[in-house]
Amino acid sequence: MKQAGIETYIQWPVGNYRLDMAYINGTQKIDIEVDGYQYHFDAYGNRKSKDIRRDKFMTERGWNVVRFTGSMVTNELASCVEKVKEIISFNNE
Repeated sequence: MKQAGIETYIQWPVGNYRLDMAYINGTQKIDIEVDGYQYHFDAYGNRKSKDIRRDKFMTERGWNVVRFTGSMVTNELASCVEKVKEIISFNNE
């Protein structure tokens, strides 16, 4: 993100949670999560309920949550960065 000109904070604390990366610009807040498949998905490919509760907690506090899998970051980093840029641009309109 830094190389793309997006300043983020690593392991940013919010309540009892730590965000993988946090983008904060004024009132715009983006929680960027990189999820390992085995820890965040069940055997059927569904997100685990603790992540769903966490996302609800974050959105209720004004955060936009974006999640990428580890393989997406490894194999499609440019598209992950573009997605974050799109969210930033959309929220700045």
